[in-house]
Amino acid sequence: AGKALVTGLEAEAATAPLRVALGLVLSASYTLLVTENLRGSPEEVGKELPFRPRHRLFARAAIAPGPATFHLEAHRVSAQFEDARNFNPPIPSALVWNAGASLRALRDPDVRVHLEVRNLLDDRTLQEPLGGPLPGRMVMLTVRAGPPAAEGSLDP
Repeated sequence: AGKALVTGLEAEAATAPLRVALGLVLSASYTLLVTENLRGSPEEVGKELPFRPRHRLFARAAIAPGPATFHLEAHRVSAQFEDARNFNPPIPSALVWNAGASLRALRDPDVRVHLEVRNLLDDRTLQEPLGGPLPGRMVMLTVRAGPPAAEGSLDP
């Protein structure tokens, strides 16, 4: 509709070959988003689009020694405006840490118990894109069952 200009760049990297040798997987992704409002009142034209953070970063490290797996994640989102004039103070940047572990309880059928902790540091100052508070620390316990893992697969 010609109302905005959005340009960006996305990059992703992963170390899948290290999983076979060390049981280690590292991955990261980054997004750069540059926005500009092309239409509207004079106070809005040329400003950044609301609710579109310029930077997003995700990083994850996981290790799978035997039947157990462990992971640590970081999610970072830069500050973002919530109004088209970019007049109000922006929603602050956010950094959230998550961690988890799983343990294979049975091999046939494949039964695994997963424990994940989101917002590991219990940061209560974080806000979602519309300015509402994000939940504090959240702990989830999951049991997953399925057919046995194929022989020689990367699934520990």
